[in-house]
Amino acid sequence: MKNFNLNAINRLVLLKQHLTDDSKTDDIIQIVKDTGGLHATSATGPYLSLFVRTRNFVKEYLDEELYVKRNLGKIRCMRGTLHILTKELIPIAYTATKETWEKLSKRYAEFRGFSSEKYTEVSKSILNILKGREMTASEIKKTLKTQLDVSAILYLMCDQGLLVRSRPKKGWKDRNHKYSLFH
Repeated sequence: MKNFNLNAINRLVLLKQHLTDDSKTDDIIQIVKDTGGLHATSATGPYLSLFVRTRNFVKEYLDEELYVKRNLGKIRCMRGTLHILTKELIPIAYTATKETWEKLSKRYAEFRGFSSEKYTEVSKSILNILKGREMTASEIKKTLKTQLDVSAILYLMCDQGLLVRSRPKKGWKDRNHKYSLFH
């Protein structure tokens, strides 16, 4: 039986996760690739994760990759939580997890009062009003002139790959996302 050096194993893991001084990099895309994504359920989580993995972190760099260049995206996948993934990894994670999350989102939308027919009607309207722009759930609700729980539909549309959670309304600490078409 082989003996393993626990310190060497721990060092390797820390290196691969960019958690040692000599493995830190300012390449946000590389960090996201190497770590398999950034956990993003909390608004500040991805920023803190990058802060400890980079030499000179600037929070606007993540915002630029997510919302301007769109090299990264935020989707619900592993463990049903939001993660920031590279655009190359998004289709893989989406395909691997979509059945589970889409089914749960459909049940939630039904629980909130949306039949399949009502969902189809409202989701088409949402797709039309989001052409070329981003809006929050409350802005969408106001535009639709409805009292329905639009958030339930937005979650399902995101889980179906129709919409993407975009820039937070009030900055990096805000959990209130804007939504835009997935492209």
